[in-house]
Amino acid sequence: MEFVDQSSQHDIKFEPFDLSKENLASKDSMQLTSKITYITKDRESIEDCPLKTKFMNFKYSPFPTGSGKYAKPREDRNYLDILFELPMFKNNDSYDETLYTFQRYTDAYIREENNIYSQDTKKKSYYTFIGCVKTNENEITGKITTKSKLSIKPNTNYYYNNEILNDKNVKAIKQAMFADKKRRTGSDFKDYIKTLNYKINYPQDSQEFVFAKIAPGEIEDRKDIIIKVHYREIEEVNPEAPHPDDCRDEEELNRYYGMPREITVNSPEEMDEYCKGNSFYQFGFYAEKLWANKTKNPTTKIANSGIKFICSSLNVIRIKKYGNYTSKLSRDDLCDKYLTGKLDQRDLVSAEVSDKKPKAIEVKADSESEEEEVKPTKTVAKSKISESSKSSTEESSESEEEEVKPVLVVSKAGKAEPAKKAAKKESSSEESESESSESEPEPPPKPSKKKK
Repeated sequence: MEFVDQSSQHDIKFEPFDLSKENLASKDSMQLTSKITYITKDRESIEDCPLKTKFMNFKYSPFPTGSGKYAKPREDRNYLDILFELPMFKNNDSYDETLYTFQRYTDAYIREENNIYSQDTKKKSYYTFIGCVKTNENEITGKITTKSKLSIKPNTNYYYNNEILNDKNVKAIKQAMFADKKRRTGSDFKDYIKTLNYKINYPQDSQEFVFAKIAPGEIEDRKDIIIKVHYREIEEVNPEAPHPDDCRDEEELNRYYGMPREITVNSPEEMDEYCKGNSFYQFGFYAEKLWANKTKNPTTKIANSGIKFICSSLNVIRIKKYGNYTSKLSRDDLCDKYLTGKLDQRDLVSAEVSDKKPKAIEVKADSESEEEEVKPTKTVAKSKISESSKSSTEESSESEEEEVKPVLVVSKAGKAEPAKKAAKKESSSEESESESSESEPEPPPKPSKKKK
């Protein structure tokens, strides 16, 4: 996908809502929708404006968790959160720029309200607009977060024996669903498709066929997601590697972080494999539509409106390990320093020290400096070498690939702190968009007629 240069100026415009009585009373959709267009200097109007963020570092996954204390139901795991906790990060410009991009849509909505509700300007008081940048307070921790939400395209997949069916079988299933060409919606459609027998090719790499039914029979239809992921995974930190934002071009990015694997993710479970913490993320996205619920929420007595953003692609750089180093920093702190661009060579010392040059480890008083350069010496008395330094020397002497470094970093305790357990990701209350369920899949495409 070709992305729009964010430095180019473009005005955001919204088509008016259809507020006719017929449309408001229609049960085909629970929402009003409007197209978003853009006016630029180069082109009078464009209907889509694909954008991408810079690389932003996340300590925790931006994808909702499916297990644990803050688990979300599978059907709700269809979005990504961009968290704007500015003080945590190295390149605040990356976050400022992305936050500003989302905020522009909120500003445009406020500016265009009279046009959006031009058929009935009083109707705008019926709605509360959900801002494109939302600030929430966590009910459990009291922590305040500022974030934007990117939805992931929904996709209905069909499974047989817990195996996803291929395109050929899906086409056969949909042809059977719409064979009588009658229009059915909602529960009528769901009840009807359960009565059908579907002839599918199974095993899928053979010429054999079986007849099966939709659940509660053998075939299960699941509401999944679909997104392109460009995934890189680095085995260990190179302290000399620039922040991905600072790479001059794709070639330099590939040199330090490797060539990306291009993956089409089809389910939340697959997404979990590539969307983890301690990673850099770059989001490709676009504004799909402006929406407004036709009726008020019976609990809140509020009718919401908002803008739905779709994440079209995701670049991920996963930091798998942090190298064979000892440090006065815990592994969590080491990771945080690297992600925020504050990692210094003095924070890392090669753990590979030869038997001929044992480590000299000194315990410093609290009042003394936490960092000190200590030159290894051959005159260190054995009685002054602690048990921890002996075990560290024995472990480090196993590998002889790296050169011995002459500088050791000494901690207060005289050894590297143990790794801390990663903190559990905090959840925050989220205003969710109420959308009509897409229970009826799209019919199979009609065969094209060739001209004679």
